[in-house]
Amino acid sequence: MENDSKLFATISYLNILFAFLAYIAKKEDKFVRFHAIQSLIFELVIIVAGSIIGVLAFLFILVTFGLGAFVMIPFIFIFAIGQVVVMLFMMWKAWNGESYKLPYIGEYAEKFAK
Repeated sequence: MENDSKLFATISYLNILFAFLAYIAKKEDKFVRFHAIQSLIFELVIIVAGSIIGVLAFLFILVTFGLGAFVMIPFIFIFAIGQVVVMLFMMWKAWNGESYKLPYIGEYAEKFAK
């Protein structure tokens, strides 16, 4: 496997834009395509989940007259740290040339990468 492929697969986990650019730049490379698609799906899931959590946090804080912030802010922080940990783990796997599949998301990425 070329270092070029590993680099493009690794940077695809930085954000949606890099995933899209890696997919376009290395369309013929199945390894890069897999990681770019998996990153895109992961980021979309994070955006949807983050939006839902944000709305629920706002409503919870509103209903509890601000006291819910003591519960929701740490929860949102843990969610964000989890996202970063997963992204760093996936970048490490891509850099080492592994096609590690995230649960559920990896199956879809593999199907679309073919």
